[in-house]
Amino acid sequence: MNKRLHWLHTSINANYYQYGFEFIPKILFNTLGRNYYADDNQMADFGPMSKLRDKMATGTDRGYGATLAIFGGSGATGRLLVQTSLAQGYKVRALVRNAASLNLGSDGLTVITGSVLKGDDVANCLNGCDAVICVLGPRPPYTDIFCQAATATIVESMQACGIKRLVVQTGGMIGDYPANRSLPFRLMTALFNNRLPAAAADRKGQEESIKNSRLDWTIVKPSRLTLSPAKNHWSAGSGLKLGMLSSISRTDLANFLLSEAVAPKFTGMAVFIKN
Repeated sequence: MNKRLHWLHTSINANYYQYGFEFIPKILFNTLGRNYYADDNQMADFGPMSKLRDKMATGTDRGYGATLAIFGGSGATGRLLVQTSLAQGYKVRALVRNAASLNLGSDGLTVITGSVLKGDDVANCLNGCDAVICVLGPRPPYTDIFCQAATATIVESMQACGIKRLVVQTGGMIGDYPANRSLPFRLMTALFNNRLPAAAADRKGQEESIKNSRLDWTIVKPSRLTLSPAKNHWSAGSGLKLGMLSSISRTDLANFLLSEAVAPKFTGMAVFIKN
């Protein structure tokens, strides 16, 4: 183990895979870790979205309604989430800094240009919405610290508008969840916290603001995100354990975020997810 710890520290400048915005070195992914599973009565294995459609049908059967506000819709996962929502027949209102970044040519999509840090812009995006999905996250070089402040603005605006349902994606390395991480994954989380302390603290603060919001919230904590084709099934739960090799397709993650927003199974919970 001592040799591994030494190697972990000397390898930290290697190429990185992305965990929402958390990282593990590529060489570590290829050589360390296993997937671990934990028995938990909140764990579930979900099938294709077609099964969800059969349950939801139309109108009030959709649970939280047919119009969604999406924050972070121009990112890699966010764009897939917007496309998935539109394909499922939902209307989407998305707040972005640059309207051209989300030009999908869909009648069901309303793109609002503005800042997620400005209450008026957020309130405009929320107008007429039934549920909110937030997939905000920093981009390289990860010096733009804004997630906690942006989420606080979203929460405040939701409370003012009377919208209750909030689903937020953070990451598998965020926060104090040692029981949900294998030993190699815990070591990598510690290195991440030491390497990017401001970003780590911002994301942890984001989760705390959600938990204290008194909304109908769910925090989604994915494993390593990939661009692989959808597998149309995943494991998710508050007791699910992630290892260094755990991963999930961004498309499957988008499907889960949508299903959890409109037909909740994990309200008031932080839920880990992997394929």
